[in-house]
Amino acid sequence: MLRWFGRRKKKYRFADDQIAADTKISFVFTGLSLLIIVGSIIAGAVMGGDLPDQVGVLLLMAGVMAVTGLIFGGLSYRAVEGDNNAKWLSVVLSLVALALLFLLYIL
Repeated sequence: MLRWFGRRKKKYRFADDQIAADTKISFVFTGLSLLIIVGSIIAGAVMGGDLPDQVGVLLLMAGVMAVTGLIFGGLSYRAVEGDNNAKWLSVVLSLVALALLFLLYIL
């Protein structure tokens, strides 16, 4: 009688698998990249925009790390193990890091 009223059993999906290795690498590279970018923005605000040239080199390294994180995030979709949400999040964070670098370049 309950099925006539549209009531269904809820199905839950649990990810028993661990995160794929490529996704972990992508998270590490992207996290370091975002840390460098946010640190340089804070340092620029504190120092009034008068930053040494080494900060520019750090931002270039952050760009390379963000691209590497994007590549590993894309490669992680080929792995069977792992949750797709983590894979998606690693790609999105890499794109956020690249967008921040692009905005810093424009400004």
